[in-house]
Amino acid sequence: MEIQVVRKLLNQVTAINRTQEKLNLLGGAEFNVFKILGLQTNEVRTHSAFIGELLNPRGCHGLKSRFLELFLETLRIENFHAELASVQVEKYAGPIDDNYLEGGRIDIHLKGQHGQFIFIENKIYAGDQRNQLARYYNYEPRAHLIYLTLDGNLPSDWSLGQLAPEQYNVCSYRVEISQWLEKCYKEAAAYPTVRETIGQYLNLISSLVGNVPDNFMKEEVKRLLLHDRANIESAAYLAEMLQEVKAETVALLNSELYEKWDRAFRGDLCPLEKYTITFSKQDNYFGFTASKGEMREICRDKALAPFVALVKEVHPKFKNNGWWLGWKNFIKATAFESLPLETLFIMANSEEERARLIEEIISEAKPHYTAFKKLVSAYKRREKS
Repeated sequence: MEIQVVRKLLNQVTAINRTQEKLNLLGGAEFNVFKILGLQTNEVRTHSAFIGELLNPRGCHGLKSRFLELFLETLRIENFHAELASVQVEKYAGPIDDNYLEGGRIDIHLKGQHGQFIFIENKIYAGDQRNQLARYYNYEPRAHLIYLTLDGNLPSDWSLGQLAPEQYNVCSYRVEISQWLEKCYKEAAAYPTVRETIGQYLNLISSLVGNVPDNFMKEEVKRLLLHDRANIESAAYLAEMLQEVKAETVALLNSELYEKWDRAFRGDLCPLEKYTITFSKQDNYFGFTASKGEMREICRDKALAPFVALVKEVHPKFKNNGWWLGWKNFIKATAFESLPLETLFIMANSEEERARLIEEIISEAKPHYTAFKKLVSAYKRREKS
């Protein structure tokens, strides 16, 4: 592969991109209320809430069950009566039991007027929870289970439990949700506020999944590739190199984050003998983990009950399970592989920007760590007196 051919293609695409940026600026395409408010990746407050509202026949959009009908059509779900359906976001299914086979919360819960159910597990960047889809199934075996991610990734065995592939469906924001939203946008033609809000949300989804809008740049780049076989070969080579650069940058960010995390939150927080409590990060969430020697899954031991209570005192949104005394999602996205390419480029080339991002993550977690340490100290004083 000659470097001159690759450089020529890059220069041509760069010129097209600059033209597209000018067109976007003139048309106001960069103005997006979800991005302005910093809600791009919030699963509950943004994505589940917005999708749930559109699916709700009693929603404030005013189109009754039409959006839900389009959703059923897009996902090819039959025999679900939409007209009087009810929708709940973060539906409480009861406390999680010791075996993680019951309880938890269902991200989007739909119930048809004749007792049909659709449960949606909505994943943007958060990792799977133990037996999460299995608990959905156990709560209502008749429910149509949907595992929704940005790119249609399969659920892990950690979430599935014993569920077979035919007991759930996988869909993505990139394909099915984008197709559904396009239909909703057209359907809302006579409702300008609803239509434009859906348009803004579609724009957000496109930026999250890397979809190129149907615009000048897309058509020009297609023409450029089809015009010259060498351009196609160069594009394939660039795509391969891009993935390598992305993987190297993500690995660098993770390495620097975990190094600084270990320095900031080193040490055992538990005053009890034979137990260890540490402040940990995993995927896009953080919190307090407990272990006993090599054993985990011990957080329901009565000896640790006071510390579960202390974690809740630190912040009521901490959730606990067998290993975690309490965990909660970061507000700042820490799944670095999902960062926009532009952001990854900045991180790859700036040690200062990497340090700034990591410091934001550490700073978000630190008050919880500090508060827990103070509560543990007070607990130790009470126990001695």
